[in-house]
Amino acid sequence: MPRFFVDGAPAQGVFSITGEDAHHIARVLRMQPGEALTVCDGSGLDYACVYAGNEDGAALCRVVSSAPSRGEPSVEATLFMALPKGDKMDFIVQKAVELGAARVVPYTAQRSVSRPDAKALAKKTARWRKIAREAAKQCGRGRVPDVADGVSFDNTFDTITQRYVEIERELGLSTDIASELRAIRRNLENGASEDYMASRGEYLNALLLADFLGFEFMDAAELICFHSDGTYDDETTQKWTQRLEGRKGLVIPGFYGRKRDGSIKTFSRGGSDITGAIVARAVHADVYENWTDVSGFLMADPRIVKNPKVIRT
Repeated sequence: MPRFFVDGAPAQGVFSITGEDAHHIARVLRMQPGEALTVCDGSGLDYACVYAGNEDGAALCRVVSSAPSRGEPSVEATLFMALPKGDKMDFIVQKAVELGAARVVPYTAQRSVSRPDAKALAKKTARWRKIAREAAKQCGRGRVPDVADGVSFDNTFDTITQRYVEIERELGLSTDIASELRAIRRNLENGASEDYMASRGEYLNALLLADFLGFEFMDAAELICFHSDGTYDDETTQKWTQRLEGRKGLVIPGFYGRKRDGSIKTFSRGGSDITGAIVARAVHADVYENWTDVSGFLMADPRIVKNPKVIRT
């Protein structure tokens, strides 16, 4: 069903759509009065409407019913994206919207090759916002995700720091997360590896969770070992994890460990599940529960089988 976004609620039960969308309804889709379409007010509410015709260039859509959009995730995620070369950002914005991002923030990183001036960046941002709008229509989103004006890396890091500090304050914690973020910033400036940076979100979240629960935090880097070639070292890991025996009330971040030289190494896909299994073995757990973060699994590859059945979790 055709889907269009507007700003604000209907007037007396009718939306008046203007501009390119009005042209699309009348000239491209050639909709006839009485045909159904969906209008979104941009705040996550979907209106089931019928096309009532065109008046002075505006497409009039009469509201039949309304309901919260089923295409909006319950969690608002922001994607901070260093500017890539060429037109790769077009694809990134499109897929970020389709995957559920609430906001995309382009920024200029230290090693960014693409460094458009203010005029060129403004033009690119306008295009990305148009792409975000079209992607939101196509995938059934209830609101159009924002594409922010380009910012510097410093602005980006400060925004992330502010959000972590807010979480700490709102939960009444004493983690001193700001100090942890300052240390991460220093390590980044000193050439920290990709694996180190990829693991820091898990590390910070585990610190906050341990504080919130009143549990002890134990860094996975002190428990899980990798060989110098990056493969998992089970023998050393079993020795390191002996310190877990008899311990209770621990929060351990997942999906990473360290090599013998101290450098952080991440597991490949599913690494947090592996971390859980390693810890379960070390504490001689009777049951290891691995909670998935999805509502179900498809019984077949949807790229091959149309509308496969879902196994609910």
